Amino acid sequence: MNILDLKEKYILNKNDNLLPYGFFIWKSLGNSFINKLSSYGFSECYFFDEDSIENENKIQMLNYNMNNLLNHISYSKYDSLIEGAKTSSIDILQTYISLTKQVLGINLLVGKRVSFDSNEEYILGAYTNDNHFIEVGSVIVDTIENKVRTRYSSKILEALIEINYDDDGFIFSPLSSLYQIGIIPLRMNEKNVIPYARKLKQNMEMRGYRVLLDESKINDMDKLNDYKNKGIPLIIEVGPRDIMNSSIEVIKRTEGNILSIKEEKLDSYLNNFFKKINSDLINKQIKHILSDTINLFNINDFDKEIEKGKIINIIWDGEEETYREIERRANKSAIFMPFNQELFVSEDILSKRKGKYVLTICKTK
Repeated sequence: MNILDLKEKYILNKNDNLLPYGFFIWKSLGNSFINKLSSYGFSECYFFDEDSIENENKIQMLNYNMNNLLNHISYSKYDSLIEGAKTSSIDILQTYISLTKQVLGINLLVGKRVSFDSNEEYILGAYTNDNHFIEVGSVIVDTIENKVRTRYSSKILEALIEINYDDDGFIFSPLSSLYQIGIIPLRMNEKNVIPYARKLKQNMEMRGYRVLLDESKINDMDKLNDYKNKGIPLIIEVGPRDIMNSSIEVIKRTEGNILSIKEEKLDSYLNNFFKKINSDLINKQIKHILSDTINLFNINDFDKEIEKGKIINIIWDGEEETYREIERRANKSAIFMPFNQELFVSEDILSKRKGKYVLTICKTK
């Protein structure tokens, strides 16, 4: 089963309706954001077509499916001073970055969208395994009304699907996975195996873990493949020999290797494992991003590198005319100004004028 089949089976169906796994992931992320945004003084706004409705009671749900509804939820905050609004925008960007890492195990690319009016807009996006950029959110500072509006798209689910996977299925982080641990009882017909597996599940649930125990009669390999498909971070196998030796076998979803753990050391192992898995996912993405990022010195290489899906940094002279030509050549790619504005060459490679800013360009679907 390929990753798109798994997406339609567990996350989003063909009509883009959220399925149980997708809804759990979105809810996990959404609750974290809502709590943070509320602490910063933001309130919900709903967007249907061109209308903004700030009173939840006025919403007419019409025929919006869950995924469409999520894409129409935004948050806004008014500040009496523009400096306060700009500070709020940075707070929100930092929140997005940290919570997306913490909950989903995804490293976001962030930058300022080029604008020739007084407003400021920051975009957040993910760079996928097949080398394209998915925009997942934005933060807009209205410098006239001193208002900050932020929006997080359910496209983050698409990004998650297209980043954290391998040939066996999804690889979810502990906070975003519907189940954090999957237990497979081996040789279930033998005495004590099922009671032991049930007790193990109960003990883990008492410690706050979300646990799936499959007692069905399908074979063990099919259960293992099903757990891998679902992206369960840690899989535990228990059988008669394990019970006799007071040990269990654990399989890390990120690695696939089997490790035998003594029962009394399981708690310590789980604590360390769940702390480490997110950093492993993030480090893998950062390595991918760095290996695919290039500083462009020759405009003749522009089209070729864009088509490859590379993350391209170029120097821009700050002129609208030059930017429009870059935009045309980029062919609907994402373009933004990264926070690191250290010039790696002195002139704009297109206009040959003095360079002022760094632009990052990423191919989109």
